[in-house]
Amino acid sequence: MVQCKAITGRGTRCRNKAKANGYCGIGSHAAQAVYPSTPPPSSELTTIKTRKTSSIKCGARTKSGHPCRNKAGTSGFCYRHQGVPVAAAVKTTPSMSPSKKEKATTKGGTIKAMPILFNQQMKAQNAKRLLIDVLNSGVPKEWDTMKRGVRSTKVDLKSTDEVYKKISKRFKETMGTAKIHSISRVQNTYLWEAYSAERFSMITKNKGTINEKCLFHGTSSVDPKFIYDGSNSSGFDSRLGSGFYGQGAYFAEKARYSHDYAHADSKTGHKQMFLARVLTGFSKDYGVKRASGLKRPPDLPPSHPAAPGLYDSVQGGPHSGSIMCIVYQVQKAYPEYLISYSCAIGDGDW
Repeated sequence: MVQCKAITGRGTRCRNKAKANGYCGIGSHAAQAVYPSTPPPSSELTTIKTRKTSSIKCGARTKSGHPCRNKAGTSGFCYRHQGVPVAAAVKTTPSMSPSKKEKATTKGGTIKAMPILFNQQMKAQNAKRLLIDVLNSGVPKEWDTMKRGVRSTKVDLKSTDEVYKKISKRFKETMGTAKIHSISRVQNTYLWEAYSAERFSMITKNKGTINEKCLFHGTSSVDPKFIYDGSNSSGFDSRLGSGFYGQGAYFAEKARYSHDYAHADSKTGHKQMFLARVLTGFSKDYGVKRASGLKRPPDLPPSHPAAPGLYDSVQGGPHSGSIMCIVYQVQKAYPEYLISYSCAIGDGDW
């Protein structure tokens, strides 16, 4: 076989079969200058290659999005990218640096690679991680493990438990003569998830300010089971409460205040009250002034850093020796502990 005498764009001898004129006839090979029957020395081929393509690089991009480093032929592309459509030859990659905009030139103009909004991506990841911590931590670490399918139970604490001791100490600060029969931890995942979601919402809305407090609450004639037990438990329904600060759920800093509203168990005769977690957030302090017409928290003043919007809760007092906090949304409070005790009427200490 007689080999074509032409030189390719890479500077090498064409390997196609030559016709009568010594060239293969493909492309421009029929018009190239005639070389001797033997190939020129390698040094000459290197010179030819350098002279033809050293200043021109391929205009295509690799699959990874980087510019092709091969030498370009007369079409502007290397031997690998010959005949590739411009749209396919010029590609961007999602792995490029999110802080840089990269431009790819084509015959029709400029294609700009859209940068990833890195800061927004990180904020979204942090928010998602915080939400997982709040909701999927799932439940407080001190909770006892519940059986599969059980999402609501009440666990009696031992008198030697540190949590029991702390609650008992605080309770007896104003109820010194009372006898505590039991302190139970409420483990209701339905109520806890609603409370956790509200806490997460308040964290983001108030930029971290939630002012979570542990406060006492008496249910009067309402059996505490309706508040904490089962999937249909009501929680602290603010629609059922009324008082100095309108229609809301009322909580007290001192147990003696809630003692006047404690529920009496029909079987044992023991008094019962909750020690609840309450999200007070930004709270409007009325002092001893009353506002019985409220059905929701008042508006924030224009000078408040979180304005416009509403306060998260209301605070009043001292009334009957105690500060009280009022919330107007059921998910802002969780009935964490139920205290069962006995005490003669009027024996509470201030």
